[in-house]
Amino acid sequence: GLSATVSGLSAGTTYYYRVRAVRPGFTSPSSTTMTGLTLPSAPTVPNATGVTFSTFTANWIASPGATSYLLDVSTNSNFTSFVSGYQNLPVSTGVTKLVTGLSGGTTHYFRVRAANASGNSSYSATAFLTTISGAPVATAATQAQDFQFTANWNAVSSATEYRLDVWPSAGSSASPLFNYNDLAVSGTTKIVYGLSGGTSYTYRVRAVNAGGTSINSNEITVLTLPAKPAVADATN
Repeated sequence: GLSATVSGLSAGTTYYYRVRAVRPGFTSPSSTTMTGLTLPSAPTVPNATGVTFSTFTANWIASPGATSYLLDVSTNSNFTSFVSGYQNLPVSTGVTKLVTGLSGGTTHYFRVRAANASGNSSYSATAFLTTISGAPVATAATQAQDFQFTANWNAVSSATEYRLDVWPSAGSSASPLFNYNDLAVSGTTKIVYGLSGGTSYTYRVRAVNAGGTSINSNEITVLTLPAKPAVADATN
């Protein structure tokens, strides 16, 4: 025949070949030398880094023989739709790409192919991450007494828990009360107790999900009721 499959080669490598014709009692001189470049292997994809509310950095390990890469980003694992601008996005240099314009608290999937002059590799494995949730909205405190109040905030759909800070309003937000410094809370309310009567306190909250911790919410200030007066014995 006039063709032969050459196997057992390395990915992303240039090979040279030549041919001679044979007939009984005669072998021709070698043909001119031709080249063949194998496709690069699929990149290896480690975890994303630099995850924020709306961005992350996609990373991959260089494939030998690759001259560029193609990046896909989707919000579904089967890549039936793509984040705008991230379908077969060419990355001509380096092995990282900052992905922007995302929605907070959302799981994103990405995959990469390596490319060279012969074409594109198969897809890498799919990596995924969850962008950080948006900040909760703290709402007015309720059930204020002389020694406690209830802190409240709105739910964030992707949050798995919240972190609460409380401090005296006359103090600094950098110095929350010992028991209310980055306190983990599973719901959207928390009774804050052990306080002083007639004192102003401020609280804020953050949402937590698989991507990390959100920025701080707005701050809410609440005034506890005055302490109950002590009653002395009656006198004449």
